[in-house]
Amino acid sequence: MKTKWKILLVCAVALAGIAAWCFVPRTVAEGAYRVYYVAAGEGLRNVTDQVDLEAMGELLRDVERRGCRVSFAPMQLQERSVDIGVLESTRHWHLYMDEDTCVIYDSADKGGYPIIDGEDLLEQVWALLPEP
Repeated sequence: MKTKWKILLVCAVALAGIAAWCFVPRTVAEGAYRVYYVAAGEGLRNVTDQVDLEAMGELLRDVERRGCRVSFAPMQLQERSVDIGVLESTRHWHLYMDEDTCVIYDSADKGGYPIIDGEDLLEQVWALLPEP
């Protein structure tokens, strides 16, 4: 009987660990990073030259994401779609946001991590973008 309780306890601890891995917020980029690409609009028009990349980087500094990937492809581009490229010391990320989807991903085939409060971030990002 004691063996059953030990196995049950190990399973409960494992489930708690998995839940923590998936739901504990993490920052988008650890350490130094820079924004290198910004595209916006229904066709994801490149607007990098028209955006203050340092201001965009500061805005993204405190963005948090979840720990588990979710499927989001294929993306349905919308009038308020935004794709932002972020270069970190060891890899690059893309933040894709529209009214329905707010994720950070390194490969769309693998899925993306949901951005916490993505709708608010989308509004703040649009405030930094040029008028369409």
